[in-house]
Amino acid sequence: MLLYLALTVPNAMHWNVYGGFSFWGRFGWAAVGLWFLPLAHTFALLAQRPWGRPFLLLASAASLALQTLFAHTWVTHNNYLYNYRLGTQPIWARENLYRHWFAFDIAQLQRLPSFADVAQFASHYPNWVALLLSLALVGAGSGVLWHGRWRKPDAIWGLMGLAAVGLLFLPPRPIQPIILPAHELPSQTGQIIGQTRIASTGESGLLTHGPYIPLVPNTPYHLKLAYQHRATSPSAKWRIVFDTVIVWEEDFLPFTPSLQPLVWEHTFQIPALHEINYREEPVFQLYIQYDGEGELIVEQLEVIPLIQ
Repeated sequence: MLLYLALTVPNAMHWNVYGGFSFWGRFGWAAVGLWFLPLAHTFALLAQRPWGRPFLLLASAASLALQTLFAHTWVTHNNYLYNYRLGTQPIWARENLYRHWFAFDIAQLQRLPSFADVAQFASHYPNWVALLLSLALVGAGSGVLWHGRWRKPDAIWGLMGLAAVGLLFLPPRPIQPIILPAHELPSQTGQIIGQTRIASTGESGLLTHGPYIPLVPNTPYHLKLAYQHRATSPSAKWRIVFDTVIVWEEDFLPFTPSLQPLVWEHTFQIPALHEINYREEPVFQLYIQYDGEGELIVEQLEVIPLIQ
């Protein structure tokens, strides 16, 4: 147990300040081997039971089928494998392989444990529920290992019951928006001054794009862009894009004859996936396109789902 904690806890608290564009979960791979001997011992014990071998065969086949089903998703839609999302993101904005298959909506995601961001470990109550359930399972296993049978089973079931009640009935954490200063957003043109992105006159391109958020169907999302745009005619355009290829909506950004703070707001949603011929949740970006005329400064983007 101490070896397992030594391999997983330091990795789980890794700050990853350098970006870490790579596979999800790679820091947990070192601990996978620790499961081999306990599982082999468990299989050996179960195989001695009259029903053990059929059960193990059925469980192994079900596990293989489940992993094949998951592979059908990540092989063809491999952005589930990479942690290239921007900044510290709330749970509803994080991609994972399971939210598609189990059709979790945003409210349900708020009730599930999430250990993707060390800064949110303690503030997300389902993590404490998961910890309680884990301690109950460790206690049950320890009793079997040391005494050959469960000790104080009522206490173990009580902990599991508390965990289940907490997961189902405690109020979910309030929905938090994504707030991204412009310098954290990707860009194809312009320069960074402080936390803003400033377009270079005469150079056209995307001043900002991102933030790569998986969209839940039939859920409205509200966008708020803080910017400044001086022009005499429309010269900058916003564009809602899915998976970098599907343009959902677009229009020109409002402008003024002199630089002054502006806020552009817009609400949109997508229908059911089958209505737009999608198998996976589309990944959203907001393009801010600059055509090289006038002055354009992007300061901040805010995104929040509007749910009851």
